[in-house]
Amino acid sequence: EESHQVTLIKLDDGQTADQLATALTEEGEGAAAPESYSGGPNSTAPGDDDTVTLDLAEGDYALICFIPSSDGVSHFQKGMVGQLTVGPAEGPAAAPPETEGTIHMADFTYVLPDDFTGQGTYEVVNDGPQVHEITISTATDDGDGGLAAIAPGATAYVDLDLAAADYNFTCFVGDAETGAPHFTLGMNL
Repeated sequence: EESHQVTLIKLDDGQTADQLATALTEEGEGAAAPESYSGGPNSTAPGDDDTVTLDLAEGDYALICFIPSSDGVSHFQKGMVGQLTVGPAEGPAAAPPETEGTIHMADFTYVLPDDFTGQGTYEVVNDGPQVHEITISTATDDGDGGLAAIAPGATAYVDLDLAAADYNFTCFVGDAETGAPHFTLGMNL
């Protein structure tokens, strides 16, 4: 009945997803190293689905939903935590998907391609020194997709199928220095 996301976070050796969830509750987003944020589908409305393409390194990952319920408690704090293991590659890396253009994220802005239509697959590049995400929504909905938090320097791909409307692109990740959500620092398009 609520929007959800899956943020993949690479776990430290020997760490479990539940241990990371406890650390995130106690310490906030900084409990995971910036380079461990690996993306995932973001702000998926009830009954909808979203697709992202990620190039994950071998290892264990936590699956975390940071979206809060109406009571302000994040879904992961209510048990929305999972874990998966990425095994060694079996052959050459797949080619990246064909894209309609590149969306750039940096501190604290989004830059969309000049011919952005909201239709098709877009490459998303984090050009900033901090973790960033894209949450896509209108003023009247719970979410229209996006990309969960990715590490500085990372690239991911998001499939979009946005109907004609006015959309907000928002980053809810907390600033590394102040803790203020990035959208309060101008990362809201």
